Amino acid sequence: MGNWKGIVYYEDAKVPFDFKFYKGPNGTVQMTITNSTELIDIQNLKLFGDSIVVELPVFDTEIKGIYTPTNIEGVWIKNYKSKPIQFTAHYNQPRFESKLPSTPSDFNGKYSITFEPSGSVPYDGVLILNQKAQFLEGTVLTETSDYRYLEGIVRNDSMLLSAFDGTHAFLFKGRLLQGELTGKVYYDNAYSEKWTAKKNAAAALVDPFEFQKIEKHKYRPYYDILSADKANKLDGDDYFDQVVVIQLFGTWCPNSLDQTNFLKNWLEAHPNSNINLISVNYEANYSLAYGLQRIEDYKKELGLSHTMIVGGPLNKGHAALAFPFMKKIQAFPTLVFIDKSGFVRYVQSYFNGPATGSYYQSFENKFDDIIKELSSE
Repeated sequence: MGNWKGIVYYEDAKVPFDFKFYKGPNGTVQMTITNSTELIDIQNLKLFGDSIVVELPVFDTEIKGIYTPTNIEGVWIKNYKSKPIQFTAHYNQPRFESKLPSTPSDFNGKYSITFEPSGSVPYDGVLILNQKAQFLEGTVLTETSDYRYLEGIVRNDSMLLSAFDGTHAFLFKGRLLQGELTGKVYYDNAYSEKWTAKKNAAAALVDPFEFQKIEKHKYRPYYDILSADKANKLDGDDYFDQVVVIQLFGTWCPNSLDQTNFLKNWLEAHPNSNINLISVNYEANYSLAYGLQRIEDYKKELGLSHTMIVGGPLNKGHAALAFPFMKKIQAFPTLVFIDKSGFVRYVQSYFNGPATGSYYQSFENKFDDIIKELSSE
């Protein structure tokens, strides 16, 4: 029981995160993963002999290992990928060693950040950091959605941030030199990017509702090709004189999970809204059978009751096929808003989730305004 440090081992980086074991109902062992203010509760945990199996929530991933009261040696498995990743855990160790004494530099603030993927085009984002002494937390906003909850430490002029949510393990390393941050972010085995950042209180991205300029009363979605399941085709006539919101998402995607939770809570808070929500799932390691099973598991675990269908494989071009004005979607998740006449009126091309604070509040306000507008017509 107690507090533990988990470590995911990439080929060129070790990604640490915090979790704790505790006694649940009827003496069962349960687990909570912590990333800044995010708490991920895990109840599907099995201890038998010296073996441990942790079924991580929502994302079809798990940890398997050999357990002692002070150490775990095992693997982190994504069931939609073939290669497991080494995992260890150690009792009563911190996420990052503080290495005192330390005179931490000031990392607080908003930054313009540029990522430099090897062999590809650089892209921009907004880095937000909140620091208290050596403790550091924050997130990154990009035009393919945010990096959610990052937590770490400042050591003199250097910073470390990490996150583990069951399907992603991120490690940010950075150094502050003459007012500029330089560093590297590790996403997966053999997958990392260099980055630079400068403090900029006015740092901003294109508004997610402004990427797609929609001409009023021009484009209708092709409902009949939204579903990859021939037994569950949609008919646009069924939604005549109704407001429809289509979510393009993946059950593997933490940003999609954040958005799905928002949509679920919104529908529960507005039971008489008469809004039709359709979630279309695009899966990694795609097969129709796997996609259908993921939807059933997802609905059961999150308590969802709205329409959910399989759209096909994880591909941004494929996800845009039902929308004649798009060559590809910008990000998973994407929201498409349909008016009562059946025309697309708005598209939210990427998502600022709850880790982004005021940006998330802006999304909530915009969503409410759009629904009110379309419902009143």
